Order: sequence, then C-alpha cells, then structure tokens
Amino acid sequence: MGKSHKLLGAAAIAISSALSVTAMSVGAVASAQDYTSGAAEFVVTDSSGNPVSGATVTVTSNDRGSSRTVTTNSNGEAFFGRLQIGSYTARVDGAGYQSVADDAISISIGNTGSYAISLSAASGSTEVITVTGSAANLSTFGVAETGLVIDVDDTFKDIPIGRSLTSLALLAPGSTAADSAFGGASISGSSAGENVFYVNGMNITDFRNFLGSSTVPFEFYDQVEIKTGGYGAEFGRNTGGVLNAVTKSGSNEFHGGISHYYTPDSLRSDSPDTFAAANRFDERHNQETNVWASGPIIKDRLFFYGLYQMNDFTARNISGISGRESYEVTDDPFYALKFDATLFDGHTLEYTFFHDADETVITSTDYTFDDAGNLASSSEVGDTNISSGGQVEIAKYTGAFTDWFTMSVLKGEQTFDQTTNGALDGNPAIYDNTDGQNFIPIGNFTNFIVDVGNDKRELFRVDADFRFDLFGGHNLRVGFDEEILSAQQSAVNSGGVYYLYRAADTCEQFGGVAGEECVRVRTYESGGQFETVQSAWYIQDSWEVTDKLTLELGLRNETFDNKNANGETFVKIEDQIAPRFAASYDVKGDGSLELYGAYGRYFLPVASNTNIRLAGAETYIQEYYQIQGGTFESGSNADETPIITSGVFATQLFSDGSVPDTRSLINPDLDPMYVDEVLLGVAKRWDNFELEASYTWRDLASTLEDIAIDAAVLDYCDANGITGCDAIWTGFHSYVLTNPGVGFTFQTDELPGTTGFTDVPLTAEQLGYPEAERTYEALEFRGRYDADRWFLQGSWTMSSSEGNYEGPVKSDNGQDDAGITQDFDQPGLVDGSDGLLPNHRAHKIKLWGNYEVTDALSVGGNLNVTSPRKFGCIGVHPTDEFAQAYGTSSWYCGGELTPRGESLESDWVSDLDLSAQYAFQDLDVGSLVLRVDVFNVFNQSNVTDLNEYGDASGNGLGTDFTFTADEDYGKPLGYQAPRSVRIGIDYRF
Repeated sequence: MGKSHKLLGAAAIAISSALSVTAMSVGAVASAQDYTSGAAEFVVTDSSGNPVSGATVTVTSNDRGSSRTVTTNSNGEAFFGRLQIGSYTARVDGAGYQSVADDAISISIGNTGSYAISLSAASGSTEVITVTGSAANLSTFGVAETGLVIDVDDTFKDIPIGRSLTSLALLAPGSTAADSAFGGASISGSSAGENVFYVNGMNITDFRNFLGSSTVPFEFYDQVEIKTGGYGAEFGRNTGGVLNAVTKSGSNEFHGGISHYYTPDSLRSDSPDTFAAANRFDERHNQETNVWASGPIIKDRLFFYGLYQMNDFTARNISGISGRESYEVTDDPFYALKFDATLFDGHTLEYTFFHDADETVITSTDYTFDDAGNLASSSEVGDTNISSGGQVEIAKYTGAFTDWFTMSVLKGEQTFDQTTNGALDGNPAIYDNTDGQNFIPIGNFTNFIVDVGNDKRELFRVDADFRFDLFGGHNLRVGFDEEILSAQQSAVNSGGVYYLYRAADTCEQFGGVAGEECVRVRTYESGGQFETVQSAWYIQDSWEVTDKLTLELGLRNETFDNKNANGETFVKIEDQIAPRFAASYDVKGDGSLELYGAYGRYFLPVASNTNIRLAGAETYIQEYYQIQGGTFESGSNADETPIITSGVFATQLFSDGSVPDTRSLINPDLDPMYVDEVLLGVAKRWDNFELEASYTWRDLASTLEDIAIDAAVLDYCDANGITGCDAIWTGFHSYVLTNPGVGFTFQTDELPGTTGFTDVPLTAEQLGYPEAERTYEALEFRGRYDADRWFLQGSWTMSSSEGNYEGPVKSDNGQDDAGITQDFDQPGLVDGSDGLLPNHRAHKIKLWGNYEVTDALSVGGNLNVTSPRKFGCIGVHPTDEFAQAYGTSSWYCGGELTPRGESLESDWVSDLDLSAQYAFQDLDVGSLVLRVDVFNVFNQSNVTDLNEYGDASGNGLGTDFTFTADEDYGKPLGYQAPRSVRIGIDYRF
C-alpha cells in the first residue's frame, strides 16, 4: 500500500481545491432497502424530546394512493422497508397528541430516509397539522456505500448529457470511459467487463463477456443508482461497479408525451485524420423519437406505463489504410411496458417488459484516393448484418406481512441475440500483411467471423427483511437467487477459411523459404450449446448499535457451475465466501458529520465465453504454405485467393474439433476471481452544501485465465526421462484454465508410455507465470452546493491503477475474450507487463450544474477533465520462441524490454458541454420544452489513443533476432469526440 502515501501527500497539497466536488446523492447509500425500492424510518417524540411509543405512522403514496401503517416502538421508531420510489405523505397519530402530516416524504432507490417528527399535546381540535417539508431528515449518508443516485428526468433536464446508461455512469466519481473497443465505463480501477447491470431487480448483464447489458430505452429510466464501492451482500457477480435502475411506472393520473432529439451530421465537426482512419469523411446522424403514456387502469389499484421509441442512426467511417468504407444503419424501434398492481395495502405485484432487439446493417465499400486525398473510384463489397438484443420480462411480488417482516419474490427471463452474417459469407476471409505492419482486408468478404448465437437467462430470486430490537435496532435481510444461463453458439471464418499473406521474414521464422512471402491458412470453427448455473445466498444485518453508531455485517456465498458442450461440468466453484463489513458514526447525532469505513470481497463469475472457447467443439488450425513466385502479386488469383506451390511447412494445432475432456482443461484446485476492498470516508453537511472525502483501496487477489503449459510439460518430461513429448506439446497444444502464478497437477491421457489419464504435477517455477496483480488506490472528493436558482456539483479523483492484468478483457489489443485473453498465454507475454494499466487516470475532475435564468429559461454545463492514459511499446519477443509465435504481442520493441505504460502517453482531455432549455409558460394543456445541447463546445481534438505497436515483425532468437520497426508507432489512433449539437423538443401532459 506504499502508493497510498503519495496520494495522501498530493491530497494535502490540493485539499483547498477539493471543495468543487460532487454526488447526485452524496455519500453512502443507506441500508434497509433493496434493488428497486427505498425505505423510511420515523422517530416520533413529544415536545420535550421524549420518544412516543404506540403512535401510528401511516405513509400514503401521493402517486398511487396505497398506504402502510406501522406502530412506533418503545423508542418512538417506526420503520417502513421496501417502499416503491416516489413521493409520500406521512401522517402520525398518537393518543393525547395533535395529529401531524408531512406530504413531502421522498423515497428514492437504494436510500433510507430517517425523519424526526415532534408531536404537541392535543388541543381538543381534530385538525391535522400539516408540516410540509419540515420533517428533519436525520441522515443522508448511510453506512459506507459510495456512488450516485440519479433522478434521470431531472438530471437530463438540468445538464447536457448523452441519452445512455454509460453517460450516467460517467458522472460517478472514480469512473472513466473504457477503451473504445468495448465502450462502457471503468469503475474503481476495474475493466469494462466487471460491472453488473440491474433493472427492476433483475440482472441483465451480457453473460458472455460481461460487456454491457440489454439496452433499456433511456426514456424508460426513472432512477439509476451507480454503486462504486462499499455495497452490501445482496449485490454480487461483479468486481467493478453496480449499475442499478428502476423504470417509470403509472400513477392515479393520466399522463403522456412525445419527445424528439436530433443530432445532425451538418452540426458535427470531424476529428483529425489518423494513419488508420480518414476521419474527414466521417458522418454521424442520430434521431430518437419517444411516445409514451401512463395512468390508472383501476384507480388506487392497477397502473400502466407504455413507451414506444423510434431510432434512426447512421454512421460512415473510412479506413485510411485500405480505403474501405463502413456505412452503418440502425433503425429498429424499442418498446416497453410496466404494470403495477396494489393487491392490498402493503402487497404489490409488478410486471416489466421491454423489447430491445435490433439489427445493424453495415455496408462495406472499397474506395481509392486520388493524389489530393479525395475519394476516387469505389466498389461496393457487400452488407454485414449484426443482430443483438431480444426482450426482457420481469415479474415481482412484494409483501409487507407485519411491521417487522417483508418479502419479495422475482422471476425473470432475458434473451439476447449474438448473430453476425451477410450475403458474402460464402467467400473466404483474406488479409494482406506482407508489409509486416498493417492487416489490410482484401478479397470479397464482409464478415471475418460468421456468428450465429442466442443467449437466454432465467432468474429466480427471493429476499426477506426482518426488523427487530436486540441490543439496538436490526434490519436483517436474507436472500437467495439462481440464474440458469444458456448460450448457443456457431462460429466459422467467412467461407470456412482465413488466408493471411505474410511478410518474408515472418514466413522464414516458421521455416519458410528465405526472402519469400507465404500464406497462412487458418481453419476455425466452434459451436455448441452451453449452460451455466449461478446461485447465491446472502445475509446482511444493519445494526443501529446506538443513535450514532451503525454497523453492517454481511456475508455472501456464491456458486458458479459452468458446463461444456457435452453438458458436463467444466468449472464448478463453490463456497465463495464474500464478507461485507461496514460502520458509520454520526459524530453529532444530527447527520451533519459522518465517519465511515468498509471492507468487502467481490467475486466475478466465469464468463460463458470461457465455456464456448475453451470447452466447446472448436477447430483451430493454422498451416503455412509457399505461394507462386514468392510474392503476393505473383502468388494470388484474380479473386486474391492464394496459388499454393508447396506442402505445409509449419502447422499450429490449437484444437482439433472434438470436445476436450474437462479433466485436461482446468486446474482441479481452481480459485475464483475476486477483489478485496477497503474504504474509509468522512462526510460533512451544511444547510445547502455537502462535502465528502474518501479513500479506496482495491486489490485483485486472484483471477482465472487460460495458460499454455507446453513448456512446463516438456520440462517435466525431460526431468523424468519421458521421450516423445515434444511431438505433442509443441508450444500451443495444451491451454489450461488456472490461477496464474500457482502450480497444479495437470491431468492428461496423452503422456507417452501411459494409458488413461495420468497426473502430471507442474510447479509454479516450471510453468513460469507470475501471479496476476492489479491494485487500485484513490482519494476522492465529492460534494454539492444548492442555491435558490442554481446548483453546482463536482468530483476530483486522484487515483492509481497498476499491475500486470487489466481484467477479463484486454484494452491493449481490443480483446473481449473474457477469461481467456492473451495476457497469460505464454510466459514471455507477461515479461514487462507490470505497470500502469489502460484504465489508469491519475486525475479525474468532473463539474456540472444548472442556472435558472428565468422561470422559463435555464442553462446547464458539464465539464470533464481527465489526465493522460499511459502506453508502452508492444513488439516481438526476442528470446521466447513460443511468445514470439504470437507476433507483435510482447512488451519488447527492437529486442529491448519496454515495460507497460512507460513509453507514451495520450493528452489531457477536457470536455465542456453546454445546454439551454426553454419551457413555454401558461399553456392550456401540458408543458412544452425546447432545448439545445452543444457537446465539446470548443471542439478540442485531444488525443485519447495511440498506436502502441513498435515492431512490425521480428524473427530469430537471441543474437540472431532481427526486427522491422513499425513506422506508425506512437501516432494517434483516436481523439475525443468532436463538437456536436443535439436539438430536442419535449411535450408532456
């Protein structure tokens, strides 16, 4: 934890600047709520401050008319758990006291509001005293959870922001935009593939690779909770952040509306060109139209909300290398329904449905450029069709059976299409790499991989809350859930084969004729039906030890059972015990000053992608051939397929098409991937100003990755006098899922001289891999200032994320093979990998707010400033022949070690977005708002991504190593999004 001292020192220097800070809801989010609801606690006293027992507290929904009543205990307390979000009226009646009501009780997702209400002696009048908004909220800090609770409509109304869940997540302190290959957000130092997504209590995360989720229409969101740390045992299956959303619902009043948002290409600037992209020809055009209605079906009992969203998105990109244009069109609609029924007071039933299936059509066209750099001739290649999404259905029952017992039961189903195909899928995939640097698509194909896939999640979940007193007040929650995940997959290279023309020195490396170019022929096919069962139980106690001290004591136990294509268990990890401990101390007893701390352990499941790639029926063979004349020009046909003139001179067999025996695939003593977290914080509240500071430490304790063990098996054979092993373990034969850095016993039925499966003990030294490491440390300052007509929020995060492992996805090469990235494929690939990771940003500064110029006109702003991303130099390994076979994949350039993150850096990136909204006044019916948003107002073009590849190719080992430098090393690959303008109109009644 040495780097924490650096962070603390930096904080001491900059503490005075930390007052421009943020949180939509500042500080920890309280316990005694669940995924979809909030809670309220009332402390009723008399005019002398003594608790009033036996008083009745009734909370009634201002939107739906439903109510619940609880009697105060001996401490004058009344608690309401699992309240639907919204506005409520609380009425307090006590014998001998004047009744009091407050009609401004607000319940938000994941929050517990604690209110103090004082009763006066009865005056003989039956009048109810209304004290609207005067009930004192004793605590807005909760225990030790960090993050934001966002009212989506209010936030979108106030500030310029994208209409996506990612845009909301990026408001959270400690979050940063993930690599453009993945999209999404990196939260608290994690990769983009470690977050979990919930909507209305259901997990909707894409379980193949954990990148994103089903797409909820933005207009459907009511509130979104971004949890960045310190969360309780009811949340699991992630080692990053939690993105938890509740959708809109109907009420006792009919409402409806229509909105339209238009981002034209004519009001969008272009980024500068790069060597790989002709950005001057880019086009982006986006339109979104929403039509919605809500209201009662049966007043006070049954309500509906319906949404239909029409989309029209087009994008044009042209490669600066090959001149290939991709013209993308997506225009499928989304639609959603929500029904809410109050069966009787305290018992509700919800049904949610949304449809997010869409198809993106990408038309490919090859262009040539004239001497002036303009587009000249063109030739259309064909279309690619990418199908994604599906539909989600959720049914949930919530019941308050007594003052002390509530329960919810949820059943849900999610489908997700994973299909990519096109009209030219019968033609082979062909690339030209004869310059040793670039991979240029040629031939007549559109899809490198033709995928047909369909995923399905079936979820059952039950949660129960018990409220009781035992040496203080307790809210005990217990729960169980089970997810059955099915993934169907069929994938093959276009045309059933992939031809790659290679440079002469690369061909020579594999045994080809010196000075002659060659062709590598890949045969790849995978498929099967894969099932995973994930289950967990948890127990979480929120214990109010005193009126100042609250403890949260939680425990979660998870089981992951991943099966292969034959339906046999491939990986089963049980008893994943995740403790969650937190404490909060209210120094003055009035919520004005809070100290808190937490410790938690978070586990990440085994992605279904691991089943498909490692335990499926996969054929993966690469063969090298000489071509006619020794050059691409003379050795290819008119359709650019190769003219082969030799037999195979090199073969790489990764998998032969059979489903491998599960015993040969995994370390039998496998540990799961998990992260440990420590969080400490302090929060201060004034009348209209909130300020919080926290320190977070997260450490990756273990991970799962596939490793090649061929070198270790050969060493074992040599040590034990076993001959013939080198004909089997040629460097790429056996990949095993394990925890890198530990020894294990490999089971194989291929060991020469043996029959059946034999144990082959391999030590950590023989395997040659270090342990996976990733440490995240951060100091965060967050806060909010409210005035009569304006507010300002912001955050400043100083952080460090370093190690030799980013996570289950790999930004360095855009690899989304969760659980089987290239990172630990060969020992040599790990050399130099320890350093500042792709999601490291030393500083993240966020500031946003709104000013009401008049009752009709308001302006908003959103500023995001991020320090540079660090890059290394990636090339060819000069001494490890197995790592060298991976080409430019090692932390070496020119034969010299070039550690991760020490060679290059991108620019500081600052984005200032502005918006203006005008609400027409005095309309007879409804409200009409016109708005304009300008993103990246000053059209800054700061570099966000660089070409990290320093070698184009390399050959030979040790003193015989030769290489060709990549002339494009260090050049920009990406810039921050250029200036764009969005115009919107919103009518509601």
